[in-house]
Amino acid sequence: MEVVQANKEDLDSILDLYHTVVEVLQKNGNDQWDTDYLNDELIQEDLKKGHLFGIKKGDRFVAVLVLTEEKKPEYNQVAWKITDENPLYIHRLAVHPDFQGRGLSKKLLNFAEEYARKNGYGSLRLDAYSRNPVALNLYQGFGFEERGEIRLPSRDLPFVCFEKEVE
Repeated sequence: MEVVQANKEDLDSILDLYHTVVEVLQKNGNDQWDTDYLNDELIQEDLKKGHLFGIKKGDRFVAVLVLTEEKKPEYNQVAWKITDENPLYIHRLAVHPDFQGRGLSKKLLNFAEEYARKNGYGSLRLDAYSRNPVALNLYQGFGFEERGEIRLPSRDLPFVCFEKEVE
């Protein structure tokens, strides 16, 4: 299973993946994502801009992430260590619950790092909800370093910001 760039024909598959992940997170008491944030219009915009990549099994996406130069305004308060003029941000990484534990997140992160390297980015940045220990461990284990925390509206806990130099 290779990482591919998603296109508008993939919309239903990607929406199904994200809706399933949100449902499972909420069922497990994790309010990281909801349909106010992770809405259909946001995903359509990611597709339109060419920022959405993922892994397919057959004709459906089972893992996705967004790669973009666009950053959250809250990131301005983070003490980033790498003085990269043009960092690449990772957003909305998700793996379908039926496919978790198979290394797909690491495959997506490897793709993001290679994409950043090939396209001249000096660093990767992202955030993870502090109520999501699986994500926190994944990013730390992949060599991301913690740079601070941000708070986002309507979330009880902060998001931890991570950064990794692209070499």
